Amino acid sequence: MNTTAYCKINLTLEILGTKRGDGFHDIKSVMHKIPLGDIIEVEANDGDGIIDFACDSDVCEPCDNLAYRAAQSYLEVFRKNTDKNADVRLHLTKVTPAGAGLGGGSADAAAVLDCMQTLVGGVSDDEVLALASALGSDVPFCLKRYMSAYCTGRGEICRNIDTLPEGTSLVVAKPKESINTKGIYGEYDKKYGDDYTKTDTDNMEKALGEGDLKKIKLSLVNDFELVCIPRLPEIETIKRRMLEEGAVCSQMSGSGSAVFGLFDSHEAAEACAAALKSDGLTEVYSFDYADFEKMYKGE
Repeated sequence: MNTTAYCKINLTLEILGTKRGDGFHDIKSVMHKIPLGDIIEVEANDGDGIIDFACDSDVCEPCDNLAYRAAQSYLEVFRKNTDKNADVRLHLTKVTPAGAGLGGGSADAAAVLDCMQTLVGGVSDDEVLALASALGSDVPFCLKRYMSAYCTGRGEICRNIDTLPEGTSLVVAKPKESINTKGIYGEYDKKYGDDYTKTDTDNMEKALGEGDLKKIKLSLVNDFELVCIPRLPEIETIKRRMLEEGAVCSQMSGSGSAVFGLFDSHEAAEACAAALKSDGLTEVYSFDYADFEKMYKGE
């Protein structure tokens, strides 16, 4: 099977208080798929449980790659359920920039789980969802066929909601540097703790339901910007540039460092992407959302 592992942006990301007993933080977030993703090829046959993994980019060691770990965890459950085994060949073609806060690795893992359930079987939907949750907080959203979801818990509890208005275009741009996310939650806790009102995710759901891009603008929030922009001021520079080039709104996605802008004109989005490239950015992507939604729902 060949599939595209579509990644996401966070229209909202609110951190709800300090660390939980399990070491995670509760969040509220509206995640939204975008037409950018790595290409995953999965082949499975009867065998001894060998995973042959290849990637066209030197991202990390196989044992640290979420796509590889997804195949590994799936085979463990498959063996337990069926007393059988399978050999799996994975080939990953990287398209999504790494270290961007777009959930590229999570989307890869979700795509592998989905393909293996089709090709290999032997693992229930509930078991696949449990594997997704164990692999990472964003993996369940990437696994589900939702374009947009209201996500709670540590991000793994997802509820389908309305999507961006028809006619919306997007630009995604990644600074030359990535954000080292190690310790980022701790830094946020230290500076802000529980002293932050959390209502924007609820407002975002309403704004999406009304299909009003201007109301969506008023509900954008990403708590990580408070600690990431001081680390990497180029994030703010890109946000400002997008607004100058006609974006209705702009924000960092996830834990950074990628920035997205929402536009009510595809021509304006294309012009913005060209301007960002002229500024020296190499990882810039422009999309017409309506075309993507039609294609995604028709898959």
